[in-house]
Amino acid sequence: MPFTPFHMGPALVVKAAIPRYFNIPVFAFTQVAIDSEVLVGLAFRGDLTYHVVLHTLAGGTLVAVVAVLLLRPFIQPGARLWNYLIAAKPGSFLHLEPRVPLLAAIISGLAGGWSHVLLDAATHSHIAPFAPLVGGNPLFGLLSPQQAIALCLLLWAIGGGWILTLSYRRRRYARHP
Repeated sequence: MPFTPFHMGPALVVKAAIPRYFNIPVFAFTQVAIDSEVLVGLAFRGDLTYHVVLHTLAGGTLVAVVAVLLLRPFIQPGARLWNYLIAAKPGSFLHLEPRVPLLAAIISGLAGGWSHVLLDAATHSHIAPFAPLVGGNPLFGLLSPQQAIALCLLLWAIGGGWILTLSYRRRRYARHP
């Protein structure tokens, strides 16, 4: 995938399907943290194809654990500040739930870590998603880069539309029970 935000498409569908068990900030943090490996490769090696440690399922799992342990305590005050600054009411599209249940953080972190690795592995031959257990990349070629982008954009549209529809229905019901 050429750009981390494309990875958010699948997250929006999952968030719409199981909103109480999925947290977008934890998912997003995991996604960005995994791609920090590419920035390190660029800075120290001049190599944009540096996908060695974090772009494996083991590395994605490690990043998910770090996200759950480090990020979860900061979400509550951050979400409250966000909701206050933009006057987001509970149930609205922009409202962030301040409390993140541990199960939701774990699901979101693992979904972020694993989906990132699997999507990238399908389009990058140099990624070894199952390392250190298995070398090589048996997933490469399952999707072309264009197909991966199209799939993620389609999921952005489906998930985003679903979330907007749910938000509209909640607001409408709150006004006219």
